[in-house]
Amino acid sequence: MNLAAEPLSTGAKIGDRYVVRQVLGQGGFGITYLCEDQERHDLCSVKEMAPQGAERSPSGDLQFRDDSAGEIRRLRQQFVREAKSLLALRSKFVPAVRDVFAERATAYVASELIPGARSLDRVLAEEGPQPAEAVRTWLIRLCEALSDVHRVGLL
Repeated sequence: MNLAAEPLSTGAKIGDRYVVRQVLGQGGFGITYLCEDQERHDLCSVKEMAPQGAERSPSGDLQFRDDSAGEIRRLRQQFVREAKSLLALRSKFVPAVRDVFAERATAYVASELIPGARSLDRVLAEEGPQPAEAVRTWLIRLCEALSDVHRVGLL
């Protein structure tokens, strides 16, 4: 059994304004897409709540096992609540949230795109081990971002 949901297809429209251009990443809890925002005429990232065990129906909706309905409802409410908390957050280290919505039997959060951002996995694959000073700078920025997120009551 495949534990990860199939991503939405390139060109799929979500939230009546975001067009999927490519998958940026996929993990145990969600899928992040590079999307074109047709209202703002720019690119953004959209994270889809797609926990392990979810399956994509032919219509594009996520489907969950019947025995997990209560848990999925709780996760979706928590996902939306946390994303809405981030709407008010202004941090130079956390991308601004521009939209939170539910559709396709799941929830989504659209955020500003950080130009040139790369995952740590990608940096390490492309450049290998990093010098101590670079790691120290990343850790300081990570702590500042966590502090900003704590201010709005998350994490």
